[in-house]
Amino acid sequence: MQFFQAGGSVFYVELEASLDIRLERNVGEDRLLAKPSKRDLGFSKNELLDTHRKHRLNSKTGEVERLLPDIHYLRIDSTLLTAAETAAAIKRWINDTSKQQA
Repeated sequence: MQFFQAGGSVFYVELEASLDIRLERNVGEDRLLAKPSKRDLGFSKNELLDTHRKHRLNSKTGEVERLLPDIHYLRIDSTLLTAAETAAAIKRWINDTSKQQA
């Protein structure tokens, strides 16, 4: 609460993608270079599938807004977007939202 009282803003971005795309991206060169823990491909794939089976990885519609009403929230389905396109969309949203606040 002190953060908000001091005039701070929270920008929360939730990314989602289909399981097929997540599996494909999980073995991509960029990801493997950035995340050494993903280089054990068998373990990493099983971990992703196990997590998908056991846990809900995305919020339900309206859930974040209800639980965290004081934050700025954006949900992006990045299934058909590149990392650069997703990052650009996030940057635009933060810039637009910040301008609206001012």
